[in-house]
Amino acid sequence: MKHMRKLSLLLCVALLASMVLTGCGPKEKPAPPNEAAEAIFMIAIKNDAAKAMEVFGFATESDAKKELMGSDEDPYKEVGEQLVAQFEAMGANVSSEDAQALIDAVLSMLGKLQYSAEVKDIDEKAGTAVVTSHIGHYDSVAIQDAMTQAMTEVSTDPNLDVNDQDAFYSAIIQKVAEVMSSIQPVEGTKDFDTDFQLVKAEVSGKEKQVWIPVDANAFGADLSNAAMGG
Repeated sequence: MKHMRKLSLLLCVALLASMVLTGCGPKEKPAPPNEAAEAIFMIAIKNDAAKAMEVFGFATESDAKKELMGSDEDPYKEVGEQLVAQFEAMGANVSSEDAQALIDAVLSMLGKLQYSAEVKDIDEKAGTAVVTSHIGHYDSVAIQDAMTQAMTEVSTDPNLDVNDQDAFYSAIIQKVAEVMSSIQPVEGTKDFDTDFQLVKAEVSGKEKQVWIPVDANAFGADLSNAAMGG
């Protein structure tokens, strides 16, 4: 499931790269760091900007997505393109319907993931905190086994003409999408700690103080790896 690792890129970009960070001196009390973590998860994983608007103070969903994700376009377009590229590398001519089926399957999987965060330690004067994330996750081995089984099932279907490459690969894609959509997260959560810092940022034209991860890339990688059973 290497394509799923691309989600970490979405999370990496999700960390206020386009915000102008300067000095200190709050104008209003910022939302706590655990809520900031939850907002980042919601917009990066579930494409839901409502929490980011509430926590960071963005005026619109478009503002939130542009600032946190780098664009207000569908963030799963890139994920779909990566999935399609893998099948095209095998010689498949992927239709728009097949590509959308894969994207919908990814969305279905991500939509089932639960996430919560709590403040483990905080020093408001110093502007530092440690946030513990609790994220639902999948069994990566089970996913790979299910994919292999799906491909085997299609490739051994006597009603399919393996010489018709377009029809053959379309059947595989549709079966893989069906399997992905049906997979359920395992019980329990993956838990990890992240250092957060309080910074001043430009949010929808207003200067605000917000909590963000100290290491954006590490937070993104931890979220995506944990979600996929890493």
